[in-house]
Amino acid sequence: MADDPVAMAMQQAAELCRSGKAAKAVRLLRPVVAQTPTDVDAWCALSAAYLADDQPKKALESAQHAVILGSGKEGPHRLAACALTQLGRSAEAVAAADSAVRADPFEWRCHIALAEALIGSGAVERVRHSEDDAKRALIAAHRASELAPTESRPFEVLGEIASRAHRWDVAEQALLTAVQLNPGSEHLREELARVRRGAPEPEPEPVVPDAEPVLWDVLWRLVVLQGVGSLALVIGGLPRPGSGYALFGVVLLAVLAAVVWRFVSKVPAVVRPGLVRLVRARKLLLLAVGLFALGTLLLVLWTLTLAVWPGALQTAVVACVVTFLAGAVVLAGRRLARWRGRM
Repeated sequence: MADDPVAMAMQQAAELCRSGKAAKAVRLLRPVVAQTPTDVDAWCALSAAYLADDQPKKALESAQHAVILGSGKEGPHRLAACALTQLGRSAEAVAAADSAVRADPFEWRCHIALAEALIGSGAVERVRHSEDDAKRALIAAHRASELAPTESRPFEVLGEIASRAHRWDVAEQALLTAVQLNPGSEHLREELARVRRGAPEPEPEPVVPDAEPVLWDVLWRLVVLQGVGSLALVIGGLPRPGSGYALFGVVLLAVLAAVVWRFVSKVPAVVRPGLVRLVRARKLLLLAVGLFALGTLLLVLWTLTLAVWPGALQTAVVACVVTFLAGAVVLAGRRLARWRGRM
């Protein structure tokens, strides 16, 4: 095994993931699976690297390749369950985790995958309505802690389940054990302190799979509409638009508002804060939104100004230029998002 290049690549990739260099691990493993497309372990290693690189969709695709190969191992099902949990597909995640447990009931990570899938389904919070599923999650975490008494992760998950069910005594004991096994984890210490205060676990943030491409598409439609509309206003208003011409600006702004409202109304209220955080986290997306908003503001100012002082056209010209700049940023952002999706 020491001279096996595939095994050496997988070992190096695992070390890269542990050191926080998951993207390098992905780049290392992609040619490996291309050269050995029937190697189940290689596909599993790539799936694990994608998970570490926060790419659950790619991780799921790699795990499914391993499942199709039909090795009977637990790894493909377990990794698929982890990816499905991150994608918010809880029912499928539970089914995949069940398959992993059946394949190897003595692998503690399979039981953790099942417990996390059940947590993701909301069964623990809805304990009165999902008693069986809540018990399954608790039993899975207990079994993992029995199989791996020196690992902190099973006790962390056990503490999470207990705190979500408001079983503060069980949660405190589990998290205390996790802290003893992993004393350098600030996260575990914070969780333990919160449980000791009797503070309920905060609601998990809803998963929004593939949200960035959707935002780019919506923004592209808005930019095109505003760009074409503002250009038409400039050309149609030459050489000096009258005060009645402001009506066309109002119509354009109303259409833009309708498009925005249609998109926002389709997004659940609990998901909207996550979209705002995503925009803030993606600098290019934030720049495009800022430029579009600036162009819209200039259109509003021009429409109001024109109603009072006929003949003003400079503000509409600036709005048109700013919107076209926003369009250039959106084009670059969409291509970057597609490139990320192929990684």
